[in-house]
Amino acid sequence: MHVNLKRENGKAVMLERIREDISCVFGRDPAARHALDAANILPDEIDLVIVATSTPEHFFPSTASLVQDAIGARNAGAFDLSAACTGFVYALAVGSQAIQASTMDTVIVIGSETLSKFVNWQD
Repeated sequence: MHVNLKRENGKAVMLERIREDISCVFGRDPAARHALDAANILPDEIDLVIVATSTPEHFFPSTASLVQDAIGARNAGAFDLSAACTGFVYALAVGSQAIQASTMDTVIVIGSETLSKFVNWQD
């Protein structure tokens, strides 16, 4: 994380942004593992991994499949959902619908963005 202080209307405003060498997948593995531990779920029990991001590490493979591999969810399907600000909400809806349709029992949804890499910080 990189922090800058900027003065705006006479007040100091802190601007946080992720370092250029850090990707959107930086915190996703620990977050996924923490969620599994908190819910007392084993990686083999996960049916689907959805990652909502407009700033993936790669176009292929998907960020979700990187998470799937990293946490050992070898039975899970995985895909990214890109819908900008509403991506996480859409991903929750898709995961919820998969469970309600009885096609999936356990879905993990992660939202991860590094939009600060695309912001003009001099603007």
